[in-house]
Amino acid sequence: MNDVILSVMVTCSFTDYEQNVYERHHLEAEQEITDILNLLLSSLTFLQTLKQLAAKMACRFVGFRNISIHLKSGRKWTVRSPVFLRSKPKGKRGRPPKKQKGALKHLGLERIGIIDKISPALVEVCVSMAVLCPSFEVAAHALRGLGIWMNQHLLQNLTGRFADLALKVRCECHAEETWRTLSGTAKR
Repeated sequence: MNDVILSVMVTCSFTDYEQNVYERHHLEAEQEITDILNLLLSSLTFLQTLKQLAAKMACRFVGFRNISIHLKSGRKWTVRSPVFLRSKPKGKRGRPPKKQKGALKHLGLERIGIIDKISPALVEVCVSMAVLCPSFEVAAHALRGLGIWMNQHLLQNLTGRFADLALKVRCECHAEETWRTLSGTAKR
């Protein structure tokens, strides 16, 4: 019986076979995603659109850089991203300005939805698991069971960054709602 199973599945363990098939297909899917991302990010039409957007944000195009992004499996993949630099403040008398933190921007990735070099699908799965589990260690272990390789420190960092971003958006939305309410009552 084992000989028949081995001849068809290359392994006697169905568990190993199933895991290998899913692993192989995830790798193929992420390779395709990376290829499409590289194609889009190198497109002249997309680059022109990004340059127009960057001009409104006081940024200028400085070239392309190879950067690593995390896709849904948690693995790092390299893409060639257009990089934009924020303009420096005008030189004034007195003390020289401090070095700008976060002056380089990957506007193409941000427009697609990849924030801080992490795909939205990975953020969704990781944050959901971190909320559902009692600790980051348990969440990281549960993610490994799903085929997502993430250590607890990276998971904690990712969840914290997402929480900060969500809080910022919530505050901005609430401020707009309050402003509309106040301006609506002032018109009456």
